[in-house]
Amino acid sequence: MSAPFAAPGERPAYTGLRAVLEERLDATVPRWRAGRPGVAFEPGRYLAADCGSLLTTVLDVKHSRGTTYVVLDAGVNVLGGMSGAGRLLTQAVQPSAEADGAAG
Repeated sequence: MSAPFAAPGERPAYTGLRAVLEERLDATVPRWRAGRPGVAFEPGRYLAADCGSLLTTVLDVKHSRGTTYVVLDAGVNVLGGMSGAGRLLTQAVQPSAEADGAAG
């Protein structure tokens, strides 16, 4: 089940998913309704994707070869949960100056 990752967007509405899954399970695993076998879904990020904000501080701003880089005190270590598998997702951030009076 998908959800926006570090980017604005809406979670898809999976209307009709339950009916399709029940139909397929009835056809292929007829005793699933009696709990043999038990069937469970783990929606993970779909439930939690928009439950928080990453608050971070700009430590440095660098300019190199026409590109501006912002160094933060948080980043890929927070947003790159798949980095161990070698699959870093491109991040889309929405900067906000809603800090608690911090000056920079």
